[in-house]
Amino acid sequence: MASYIVVTSVDKNSKDFGDFLEVIENCSSFSWHFPRSSVWFIKSSLSTEDITDRIADSFNTDDESFIVVEIKNNIQGWLTDDEWDVINNNILTGK
Repeated sequence: MASYIVVTSVDKNSKDFGDFLEVIENCSSFSWHFPRSSVWFIKSSLSTEDITDRIADSFNTDDESFIVVEIKNNIQGWLTDDEWDVINNNILTGK
């Protein structure tokens, strides 16, 4: 199972948000929304292409954008201890 980061222009006020959220939940065994942003960390058995196709199909308009990137274990950033715990224990694990 691979880990991905999904960055999107969709926010909770977008008319596409409900469909987008449903896709994220349906194609991942674990998902975590980065607080205060449009960044999602997901764990999925699907390929980058499959996730991309499902997200694209969920959009009803052409004014949304997104990127799906597979995450390897070499990541760095400035997060709280709790945020790192979520990522390390749920996203970067081999489970």
